[in-house]
Amino acid sequence: MGKNFDPCFCKGKVPGWWNDKITLFYREERAADDRTTVQWNKIQLKNCFFACEYAALDNGTVRREQAKVTLRIPSEQRVLSECGTCRQNGRLFSLSPGDLVVRGFVRDKIKDGVTGVQLKEKYRTRAFTITHVQRNDRLSATAHYHVRAE
Repeated sequence: MGKNFDPCFCKGKVPGWWNDKITLFYREERAADDRTTVQWNKIQLKNCFFACEYAALDNGTVRREQAKVTLRIPSEQRVLSECGTCRQNGRLFSLSPGDLVVRGFVRDKIKDGVTGVQLKEKYRTRAFTITHVQRNDRLSATAHYHVRAE
């Protein structure tokens, strides 16, 4: 092993550059009286990896930039399962397309009946909608969720 080898994964720890904090707003849908209601829950996570790059989109008349976010949430203190449900400090939460992620810790809450649009507008440069969740746990020392968002 070379001088620059980082043994942190071998010890079950995340690399030092996984030092971002995120606030995850995840939905719980409940059916009652022939209606489905959506309740937004919030959890704050540390030791994540967060990267954002911008891609230019051009439809012939309008050119705009769209953010492409890569997020890695380590399995440390969480239980990974096939359905994307995690556990942190005894609390279950889920990761699904349509959920919201904000870089950093925020105090905001999404009230019943609200879609989260206001939250994305408030944190325009650091709030994103999850589009894809993938479980990466072939190597237990590096087990994490790979999340993409826009």
